[in-house]
Amino acid sequence: MFHYNSSHAGGVTQSITANPVAVWKFKANSSVAGSPAVANGRVFVGSDDGFLHALNESTGKLLWSLKTRGPVRSSPAVVNGRVFFGGSDNRLYALNESTGSLVWSFEAIGAVTSPAFANNKVYAGSVDQRVYALSEQTGRLLWEFATNAAFAAPVTVSGGKVFALSSDRVVFALDAETGNKLWQ
Repeated sequence: MFHYNSSHAGGVTQSITANPVAVWKFKANSSVAGSPAVANGRVFVGSDDGFLHALNESTGKLLWSLKTRGPVRSSPAVVNGRVFFGGSDNRLYALNESTGSLVWSFEAIGAVTSPAFANNKVYAGSVDQRVYALSEQTGRLLWEFATNAAFAAPVTVSGGKVFALSSDRVVFALDAETGNKLWQ
């Protein structure tokens, strides 16, 4: 999971050995820009050829892949049996974690960042100058917050607030339920 958990709060739960040894490797067909997510025995990683791949955590064996219409540079969030990720094809996706089948997708106007998850909502920024909150179950838009600069960095959710950094170096705190700006 990107930054420890689905709300991107950060943290480490295991120590790293001094001399790590590769157990397996997976070679994608193109470059990889986002961090992988690891959950429930699977590794999820996107690539610039437009695929999101699910790999077996123990063996590296490819379990499934889903082709999108553009590079997948975001880091997925895995919650409640679903994989959420943003694409450069202007979509936020929700997939079945086990099969890779599409549950829903939401179309933004610009590329979508790595999503965060809290309280049955999926949050993501976009280069279309908006932060979105969507229903985890249906992908229905719950609220959007617009400004005059792109959101290219992942949002973080903590304490009932969504924190988003715009490309003009402004940090916004938004109410996670309503999307109302609390401060900037």
